[in-house]
Amino acid sequence: MLDHAFIAAHTAGFDAAQAAWRALDWASVEELSGLSREQIEAFTDDVTAAGSVIVCWAMGLTQHRNAVATIREVVNTLLLRRTFPELEGSLLQYFRRDVPRYAYRSYSESKHQVEWLNGSITRFGYCANESDVYQYQGGEYLFIGVDELTHFTLRQWQFLTSRNRCAVPGSFPGMAGATNPGNIGHAWVKSLWVDGQPAAGMERPEEYNGPDYEFIPARFSDNPIFAADESYKATLTALPTHLKRAFLDGDWDVIAGQYFDRFDVRRHVGRAEEIEWKPWWPRWISIGRCSSARGTLSCASRKTPS
Repeated sequence: MLDHAFIAAHTAGFDAAQAAWRALDWASVEELSGLSREQIEAFTDDVTAAGSVIVCWAMGLTQHRNAVATIREVVNTLLLRRTFPELEGSLLQYFRRDVPRYAYRSYSESKHQVEWLNGSITRFGYCANESDVYQYQGGEYLFIGVDELTHFTLRQWQFLTSRNRCAVPGSFPGMAGATNPGNIGHAWVKSLWVDGQPAAGMERPEEYNGPDYEFIPARFSDNPIFAADESYKATLTALPTHLKRAFLDGDWDVIAGQYFDRFDVRRHVGRAEEIEWKPWWPRWISIGRCSSARGTLSCASRKTPS
């Protein structure tokens, strides 16, 4: 389907270009186009059967009437796990498995970076060491997503918030985290999102703004992928009690991953006047940081003779 008169009057080098196109094998065509052979052949059939076809072509992002609106759609995003093996075994694996090749322009294995069709960039990263967050210094990300947030420290999170920015007027930078209860970041994540209060270690707790932290609770039964998987449910049910409460029930009162991993507020907390103290009960000195942002609580008592 060639307009030979138009080609002769208005083009140059067509014969060479046609020869180069015909020399391409299907593997090269699929790689360069991001489309499968079946998709290309189906499109060809539609064009052949159509009475007329309109082909639209643009100079670039800024070379048309809606340039400003289009530029606003070009954004940088950052998706994180704590270590590279965790990143490779989750987010990168899901990307390679679930995102069709035609949906993005290119992917760099060395940079772990995706360029989408509209020019937007998604970077996959990790912060194994406390200082690894500084590799994102100077970055500008409209959205930052953190998988298994309780694997991260408060200081890492606080630094990453400074990278969540966009200079385009009307944009809305945001961050989100998905996680199970437990692990090293349990206390600060629970404080900020679940309890709605400043976390211990914040230098200026008075600047905490509760509405900035929206907590969306979830349980095993809320997961549409695994909710009907009785085998997996049985596996979670057989876990130690504190892990079962965390993974199956989404219970944030567990303190898994910290010193006292079987803490239960219903069992281990009570008012002194409601306890029938026995004179032979041993009493111990204890010193520690409380989870409130108001400061450090130190408690001390001597052990009484048995």
